[in-house]
Amino acid sequence: MFEYELLNGAPVVAYGDYHEAKQEAKKRKLLLAEYGDIYGSSLSYCYWNKSGNRNEDEIIICYYRFDKNGKPQAITEEELYHYLFN
Repeated sequence: MFEYELLNGAPVVAYGDYHEAKQEAKKRKLLLAEYGDIYGSSLSYCYWNKSGNRNEDEIIICYYRFDKNGKPQAITEEELYHYLFN
């Protein structure tokens, strides 16, 4: 998990584990705003915010991959850092 700020100063929490991110979003009463695949990689992403509108800033974002059974699988902190800050 990493915490950082967007350019407008809004705080964001990033997770590499879908289940942890979903649980935290539920606790904070956030709505799923968008999900999808990252082109050219084996990763998927999703994010939550207060409105569920994909055009608004994320509050929680998560990067993950699917296992062979189609279940979300956590990524390492190194992978998460790479996709957030590179």
